[in-house]
Amino acid sequence: MIKGFSVGISNITNELYLTVYPTQGEAIFIEGEEVNEVAKHIEAIKKVAEAAKPTAEKERDSLIEIINEKTTDEEKVSLIDIYPNWEIGKKYNGPTEVNTTIDVISISIQSYVQHMGKLYKCTQSHTSQIDWAPDVAVSLWAEVGVTNPDTGLEELKPSTTNLYATGDIGTWNGRVYESLYPNNGNPPLFEDGSPSGWWKDLGTIEEYLNGR
Repeated sequence: MIKGFSVGISNITNELYLTVYPTQGEAIFIEGEEVNEVAKHIEAIKKVAEAAKPTAEKERDSLIEIINEKTTDEEKVSLIDIYPNWEIGKKYNGPTEVNTTIDVISISIQSYVQHMGKLYKCTQSHTSQIDWAPDVAVSLWAEVGVTNPDTGLEELKPSTTNLYATGDIGTWNGRVYESLYPNNGNPPLFEDGSPSGWWKDLGTIEEYLNGR
């Protein structure tokens, strides 16, 4: 493996030289025509990498779509390394939507990104700007899997822009609930205290923690 390299012109031969620094062992010094040969190989590798990049990105996006559909937010946080970093000038999708026209059905999958070591989900479709980072633009992003340090459970905040997947678990007014449906932005209870039908009541926090 190569850790790095440097390029310069020899004061003695006036020829280009290349110094390669491997991750292990001593530096390798190359000069003259050998530099041109190495450069050709490097250029060839770069072309292959660039050609493979779109395919690799599509495969990663497909994998992320499957993971988003099949996992809870808590599980997504444990898989944070597979998610792309937030970027400026990129289009991000809000909650998953199915758009239907006369002859076309399209699905916009909710975007998840990692930023500053945390995982975020997009709550409103937009094209990112320098001052709209996930940790700043709270109207555009919601941190995934924010838990209470005492219980280890997420405090539910369902809304039209903060949706939960089937199987997501969190606390609401001292009790633990599990989402029964995807794209769930409904509270566990209506204002009159009656169940909304969107969540399964798993008992009090103490009962849930003791029964694990």
